Amino acid sequence: MHDVVQYARSQNILCQGRGSAANSTVCYCLEITEVDPSRMSMLFERFISKERNEPPDIDVDFEHERREEVIQYIYRKYGRERAALAATVICYRPRSALRDVGKALGYEAAKSTGWQAACNGGMVSASTPSASVPRASIRKIPGFVVS
Repeated sequence: MHDVVQYARSQNILCQGRGSAANSTVCYCLEITEVDPSRMSMLFERFISKERNEPPDIDVDFEHERREEVIQYIYRKYGRERAALAATVICYRPRSALRDVGKALGYEAAKSTGWQAACNGGMVSASTPSASVPRASIRKIPGFVVS
């Protein structure tokens, strides 16, 4: 992460560390964040906690207009064979899709409920797993994996 953040800053691309470890000593030493935890009254337990049941994570957000520059830098540096984007696809069943379409178009809930009832009596069964359709392919990249 240090390398990627340094590249972004050298190109005047805005970036901000976040996640459970964002303002930790590790991130400060790696220059991922500029918050010196020794000057702040922060609990160490926020970063390493049994209740969390997982290791701390470090995320970095990059200016969305220039995110592609950072992605191409990672590909150039590490190669396309060793770097990959991780995206999220959320699937809806037909009834849920109709409910959200109605909501997005400003229809009252009762109207979309009618559509949902028609869907159940029609061509598609909401209980059919294959009837799930992608809700959205998230353009905001949740992660980048480098091996």
